[in-house]
Order: sequence, then C-alpha cells, then structure tokens
Amino acid sequence: MYLTLESPNSPYLYDTNTNKIIQISENICTKINNKDFSNSSEISILLKEGLLKENTVKKIIHPETRNLEHHLNSGMNQLILQITQECNLRCSYCPYSCDLNSQRSHTNKRMSWDVAKKSIDFFYSHSKSTDEVVISFYGGEPILNFKLMEKCVEYAKFVFLGKNINFNITSNGTIWNKKIMAFLVENDFSITLSLDGPKKIHDKHRTFKNGKGSFDLIMKYLSDAISEHGKTLINKLSINMVMDPSNDFDEINNLFKNKLLKDINLRAEVIDDDFSEEKNIYSDDFIEKIRYHEFLSIINYFHLVKIQDTSKITEYTPLLIETDYERFLLNYDKLDENFSPSGPCIPGQRRLFVDVNGEFFPCERISENNDFMNIGNLSEGMNMCKSSRILNIATLTENECKNCWAFRLCNHCVKLCDDNGVISREKKLAQCYDTKNGAYSIIKNAIFISELNNLYLKERKHEENNPLSLW
Repeated sequence: MYLTLESPNSPYLYDTNTNKIIQISENICTKINNKDFSNSSEISILLKEGLLKENTVKKIIHPETRNLEHHLNSGMNQLILQITQECNLRCSYCPYSCDLNSQRSHTNKRMSWDVAKKSIDFFYSHSKSTDEVVISFYGGEPILNFKLMEKCVEYAKFVFLGKNINFNITSNGTIWNKKIMAFLVENDFSITLSLDGPKKIHDKHRTFKNGKGSFDLIMKYLSDAISEHGKTLINKLSINMVMDPSNDFDEINNLFKNKLLKDINLRAEVIDDDFSEEKNIYSDDFIEKIRYHEFLSIINYFHLVKIQDTSKITEYTPLLIETDYERFLLNYDKLDENFSPSGPCIPGQRRLFVDVNGEFFPCERISENNDFMNIGNLSEGMNMCKSSRILNIATLTENECKNCWAFRLCNHCVKLCDDNGVISREKKLAQCYDTKNGAYSIIKNAIFISELNNLYLKERKHEENNPLSLW
C-alpha cells in the first residue's frame, strides 16, 4: 500500500508498510502510478527495502488486544466523573440540547457520593502501574455539584497519597465565585473555560434557558478571578473555543483584542456535527482567512519572516505540523499480517468516563444511549469483551482497511460509527474521505517541514534525523 504525491519541488512516495516518505523522480513517480516496476534500479532498491508491497495485512486485529486486561486492570490514566447531567445553559450546538435520539438530554441527575467514592476506589485499584493520574470533573456544568467535587478531591488526595495526581474541570464559567475559584486554585486544577468569541458570536450559541446570552457574566467572573489570583490562575487556565465556520473569521479573532485574554492558552475547533443532522457550513471568508492566518503563524514560527500580530487561534498550527513531521522520525516496525489501523485508543485506559449512575464508557465524547459504547459499571467491573470489540472496530470494514494507504494514519474512532444508536459499517465508510484528506495533510506537512529544513533551516534540530530519503 502506498501513495504518490507532489510538493512544489518534487514528487514523493509514501509507503504504508514502512511508514516512510521517499523523494522520487518524475520518471519513477510515473512508473509507480502505472505499476510498471520493471527495468528500474531505483524501484529495485525500493522493493528490496520492503516498499511498494500490496496487502501486507491479512487480518485486522489490534496489537494491544492481547494486553487489554493488563492495561485495564493496572494501567488506567484518567478518570472522568460525570458529577451531574444538569446544565444552566442551552447551547444550540450541544448534543444534549438538541433532542437527538442518539444522545441523552439534559436532566437533573447528580452523581451520589457513593458512586463517586466507588469510582475513585476503582480507578485507584486499576491504575497501580501508572506514575501520574488525572481526575476530571464533567457535566452538564460540574460546578452545579460543587460540594461533591470538594469531597472527591479531598478523598482522592488521601487515596492517591504518594502518587502524582492532577485535577481537571471543564466549565461554562457562569457560576464562578470567590469560594469556587479559591478551591480550584488551591488544588492546582487545570481549568477549561468555554468561550466561543466576542459577545455577538458567543451569545449566538451559548445562552441560558431563557435565551439570554452568557458572555457578559463569564467575562465579569473571569475578570474577578484573575484580579484575585493573577498569574497563578492564568497559568492553569485555557479557553475552549467552538467556532461556527459560517461566521467571519476576523470577527471571531477579535475576541483576543481583550487584554484580559491575551496570556490565556486557547484550544479552538469547529462545531462537532457528528451527531447532528445540520452539518457545518463553511463560509468562503472563514476558509480563506483561517488559512491565511495559519500561513502567517507558520512563517513566523519558523523564523522565515517576523510577524508580530499572528492570530491566537492559529498559534498552535506550526506545533501540530511539527508533530506530523516527528511521527515519521519514529522507527516503525513493518506491518504484521495481523494488525489494525491507528485510530482506536484502548477503551477505558486513557479516559475512563463514569456517568452519574456508575456506568463505564470509553470517553466523554461518545453517546451514552448506545449500549455498544458501554464497557462496564461499578457493580460488575470492566467488560473486557465489549472493550475488545471497540478496540477492534476496524473489523467492521476489514477489507477496505486492509487495502487502504492511510492505514497507519487513520483517526477513526468508534464514535464515527454511531448512526443513531446503531454501529454502522456504512457510517464508518462515509467518514473515509475526510480521514484520507487528513492523512494526506499529515504527509504534506511532514514534507513541508523537511523541505524547510533542507532549504532554510539547516541549524534546526531535526536536520540529522530527516525521515525523507533523498535520491
């Protein structure tokens, strides 16, 4: 399995079996595209190195399947507690606000202390081989059950005494007060605040039950909290911005003219429409401007041109591109006959999500209404069989996956297979176009960094480790 592609400077070959990117000549590119492997010393070298093979994988099975019990019995990393299903906002894009059959709705259910305590005990006994653990509080709006959160933190510190433990919370920021913020700061919480843009844009989607926007209240409480705790809070605070791509990018970007926000980390993403019948509409303006700002961030980061005023929304784009590059520096083993695409995480190990009733799910982003996603509960423990099924979700499209050049770069999660509560082969295959586009971008990014290294950045640290073999 392989793919040919071109940069402005040269053709390249990406080989799935070896995970290598090779710079090739126009002539060799034409031969490969025509599957003409005869009478070429260069192609002979590629074949000897194990490149240009077809159908290396004979059976789809995740390599960690054999180690699944070990990972789930002693290697858990993060516990996410859904301490309430209640929320004081009704955000237009929130799946819990949209009356979707595939998702639960907002309820007044809150996690009991008994469920919370048992969840922490379970996490402790199943993370013995993990050096550092994370406990996250999730909702709804988790601060609505603040008293339980206080008890959980106190108990977790006692149970995990001697082990590094970190606490996280995702909050809409509308009910912060001095007591709450002092508690979060004193316990070194990483705090994610939801803020979607300036007032006009934020209030379009993030409203209270009565339809009133939440922006002004958030900014007041944020200002009060920063005045009280300063850099200590700012260093632990990040903004999660959900962008509506039908909006003007410059309008969204104007949020960061506010000096209060200039030193706060930002994570920006477009509205998640996986469970929605209304799909995102990207305005030409949004696409053009975000690409332009990504370009500015890249040339600034790599010191090609010094630009003072780059967008905060795109400031991490160069780091993501470097991450794409670095994945090709790793020495991957060649694909075995029994292997799996790279998409699925180990369900329950990286992010065990426990709902208000004590039911287990692989993470907080999937549907709690789909029984396929349920991987156990506090009464019966982890269901290894169901976890294994999710880990090996690629068997749903086995033949297509075995013959796909994006096998190693696939990001397919079980969430993408959920079609109104049914795990669907058709829904999974429908995502492949976007997945391949993403994989193509990863390869192009790696080539971009390598060519920068070769042409402009000889002093950069990766020069001696360039994964792109040059003829």
